[in-house]
Amino acid sequence: MIALPLAMALAAVSPQSGQGPTLTSIEPEHVAGAFHVRTQAHDKPKIEVVNAYEIRLPDHRRIVDLHSGGFLPVEITLDDGTCFLIEAEYVGGGFRNGKISQRACFGGWPNDRANVSLPPRPGLSLAGKAWGYIAWRDDKTGVTTLVDTNSKGHPVIFDAGMAVVGMGAMRGPDSPGGEISLVGLLNGKPALVTVLYHP
Repeated sequence: MIALPLAMALAAVSPQSGQGPTLTSIEPEHVAGAFHVRTQAHDKPKIEVVNAYEIRLPDHRRIVDLHSGGFLPVEITLDDGTCFLIEAEYVGGGFRNGKISQRACFGGWPNDRANVSLPPRPGLSLAGKAWGYIAWRDDKTGVTTLVDTNSKGHPVIFDAGMAVVGMGAMRGPDSPGGEISLVGLLNGKPALVTVLYHP
């Protein structure tokens, strides 16, 4: 597994209920080392971390899925069936002031995991699909591989040192790249990370 320091800001943002998850901001530069570009484009692709939070869950709970119409806000589902909304404000070119609150599960999300192509190699588990991006998780290494099915040849675009269980994404209106939000285990701790992918 790719290892990196997990330095976090001091202030945690609590949900409305004291029994629910909380967020702790992670500085983007402390997460960037978990992402490694794989695609061989003419112009060197870039991955920029624009938002990252550790998600502190109640005891014995785990995140099982993520749903979103884009990359933020996102709805996470816990293994007990409860849902929480994570959102943040766009401030000074980045996302700040993240907050998490319990909500009734929306239930109207489309089945974004239907009609998925084969993984780039055997032994990978489907972790998420959104806007033509597919996330494949290696359960042995904890590394997740992102594939772009909207590009010729369905290239692998980057690896993330994160055991992803769900993703949201939105492509740019005037560029082939986009923002991608991933939720899963980062250094063994639940986290949400949003990256900007520049092909």
